[in-house]
Amino acid sequence: MPSPVPSISISTVVELVNEWATVPQEVSLHPWAGYPDADNHARAELRQVWPQELPQPGDEMIVGAVDRIHTVFSATWPTDVASALTGLVSELRISPMVTSRNDEVQTGWSVPDQSDLLTVTLAVSLLDHLKIEPTSRLGICESSSCADILVDHSPTRSKHYCSDRCRTRERVRDHRARNTSS
Repeated sequence: MPSPVPSISISTVVELVNEWATVPQEVSLHPWAGYPDADNHARAELRQVWPQELPQPGDEMIVGAVDRIHTVFSATWPTDVASALTGLVSELRISPMVTSRNDEVQTGWSVPDQSDLLTVTLAVSLLDHLKIEPTSRLGICESSSCADILVDHSPTRSKHYCSDRCRTRERVRDHRARNTSS
């Protein structure tokens, strides 16, 4: 029987990918400090929505899921992102699910294989976000020493960096490069 798929906030998707994905750890200039503690916000939100009959996702499961989702963010916006997300939905065999409860019809998603539930949860959360905010751009930080993902909600969809810290680091690097060549 298909399993219902929980959904999490887009900010939690971003936090999970940025804290657990392999690529951001490899690109970062800062020494890796390990995975976040059990009281981390993203873990807490996962605990709230995760089916009680299943074991909570461990670090290894989270890494596997977020590495697959990172590829969606690294695709070119919007066409390749749409293709990457469509391919993931197809590969994971995510399907719509309609149920009735308390005199109302509810819609959601289901997946045939519970071993993919975390990856599916992340993908469905992206789908849900894009349904509500179709113009928010998904991308990767353009800093040379960062590969964190970002969700660009700006009106011009022109955000290049995941944080002010990365933006400042790149501006300082560019400024120093200009002054050195003078």
